[in-house]
Amino acid sequence: RDRSVSVRQRSHPGYEAMGVSLGALTAYPKVAVGAEYNDNIYGASAREVDDVVWRVQPEVVVASTWSRHSVEAFARGSINRYNDFEGENTEDFTVGLNGRLDVTRRSSVSAGAQYASLTEARTSSSSPVLAANPIEFDQTTAFITAGQEFNRLKLSTRLDYTKFDYQDGRTTTGVNVEQDDRDRTNTSLMARADYAVSPDTALFLQVSGNKRDYRLSKPAVALVRDSDGVEALAGANFEISAVMRGEVGVGYIKQSYDDPAFKSIDGLAARALVEWFPTELTTVSLNGSRSVEDSGIPGSSGYLS
Repeated sequence: RDRSVSVRQRSHPGYEAMGVSLGALTAYPKVAVGAEYNDNIYGASAREVDDVVWRVQPEVVVASTWSRHSVEAFARGSINRYNDFEGENTEDFTVGLNGRLDVTRRSSVSAGAQYASLTEARTSSSSPVLAANPIEFDQTTAFITAGQEFNRLKLSTRLDYTKFDYQDGRTTTGVNVEQDDRDRTNTSLMARADYAVSPDTALFLQVSGNKRDYRLSKPAVALVRDSDGVEALAGANFEISAVMRGEVGVGYIKQSYDDPAFKSIDGLAARALVEWFPTELTTVSLNGSRSVEDSGIPGSSGYLS
């Protein structure tokens, strides 16, 4: 396995920073500067407006250099400045901590948490068109995962928690654009089994469930979008010589809503990630999925994405 290394994963001597030694830890500071031209900054079908966006993205990662176990802390930012439309200027940042405990050679436990202050893209289907400025929100996430390998069998599980806290927007005339109805917490639990039928191919079965709880309830809102969901996938993880590798799974997905006004959303579930290596300097990736996402549109429960 892993006979090929993608371009993004490959080491690039001469271009990668050596880091700053801090004893058993190493710090990797970095800053990226770039520019983007966007011919429709509001993502609108009418009144298309173009602009140039300047970005400064500082980052620092502090990681352990231990032979077993690992710990990593990071802080990242993105300062975005529009050339003509200053009302679209944003500052985002994320801080987090991850760790891994190697219990044995074949089992490990990983956990992490992060906090982010972000800005919703204007092209998001949930972004309110009346807001004079992009909607800001805070996102808190945490996870814990565990895995155990046997001879041909690998078992793994993962628990995820995500909390969204949206800030109200304003129209150009100062009218409040309410966003509290979008505040929610999402919790999901996944269990998976992989069985290796050969050194190059493993079959897997993955089942996951989720619970989405919104902060506001009746009578504060007319419709409550709390829901429970389930997804089941079956597929294969494979590596075809040194030319191609990937994972493809298909199955069933369903999201059921507590409010009887909303119908359940169900259908085909699919997930695929395939990498093709035509040369040692080129990687072509295909990534796709089908899932049920929450809608930010009043009166709408969710949609298949």
